[in-house]
Amino acid sequence: MCKHRHRCDKFLSRYSVVGWSLPWLPVVIALVIDGVEPEAEFAPQYGLPQCWLNSPYGVYIYFLIPLTCMFVANFVTYILVVIRFSILAFQSRGVRKAHHEKIILSVKLFFAFGLLWIFGLLSAIFPGNAAFACIFIFTSSLNGLMLFLVFLCNEAVFKALKKFKSETSHSSSKPTNQTSQHSNTSGKANQS
Repeated sequence: MCKHRHRCDKFLSRYSVVGWSLPWLPVVIALVIDGVEPEAEFAPQYGLPQCWLNSPYGVYIYFLIPLTCMFVANFVTYILVVIRFSILAFQSRGVRKAHHEKIILSVKLFFAFGLLWIFGLLSAIFPGNAAFACIFIFTSSLNGLMLFLVFLCNEAVFKALKKFKSETSHSSSKPTNQTSQHSNTSGKANQS
């Protein structure tokens, strides 16, 4: 995708700086406000009775709003990438299958992990709704299963398993035939 290595490294370093530093912004702001104005309505009140954000405004300001912004940005980026892959698949017939597989993989990953965080966000926005919390806990506890379903439950794996099964069942029947043939030939040799 990237023709010039220097240009790719430049973009990667920029994206890395943004990706690694931006999440610290709400945390640093919350810590400063907690140190300067710990009794303010909008102070996060870290660790006061429990190890979490203990003020209702703090949860919204320092957790839900940044999480929602990140989620929206990730979703928009996801949609743009899927659109780009769709356009590339339509334009280039030679690599259409590869782009089609990337689109399918991205949709699978969205359902495996995107829905998880949608329910997490909904359970944080509506803390009284036990259904969102239960769905979030259930889906987050099944991440391994979701990865298994996304990456291993596909046509290529099923074909390989079917081939393996037929080879093992075929090879397990051969020794029985060879044993019976060997006993027949040894019996004939004893009779002569």
